[in-house]
Amino acid sequence: MNHREVEATREFVARFERGAEWRAEIETLAVAERIDAGVFSAHGTVSDAEVLFYDQASERHERVVFDEPLTVTSCIGNVSWIEREDARTGGRHEGDGTEEDEHEGPGGAPRTGRREHEIRAYATFARPSGQALAGRLRGATVITGECYVRAFDGSFERVPDGETGIDTLDL
Repeated sequence: MNHREVEATREFVARFERGAEWRAEIETLAVAERIDAGVFSAHGTVSDAEVLFYDQASERHERVVFDEPLTVTSCIGNVSWIEREDARTGGRHEGDGTEEDEHEGPGGAPRTGRREHEIRAYATFARPSGQALAGRLRGATVITGECYVRAFDGSFERVPDGETGIDTLDL
């Protein structure tokens, strides 16, 4: 295991805007408050969600779309930095490992060839029946959402893991 000590420097509580993209709300806070390293937890409701599931056999992320209202019982993750290179010009980047990822960044944004915030989020959702759904959150449309963010000193950087190619924290 690799690890390093961090010192919490600031804490924030935020309420998401209805109709906004869930991860984009967290990124907006990170950019506005210049958070280079942090962790968050959030909960609320969404009108839809798209998650990724890592298939170890194929070594790719598979998309799962839920086009229905869901309760976000828990969403946890971290704020970091990642170097995004344009795959169309031969740049390297693992992203989510989906076919579309060859030309897109998070949420379908075009690759930029620059350092960007990475909001790595994992969420558990509940259907009205109580059935739980979960995965690495790619996107969701906010109905309601509240978030707690703890910022740390320094920055977290993501680099490709040598075995899987998945971008992991460089500790």
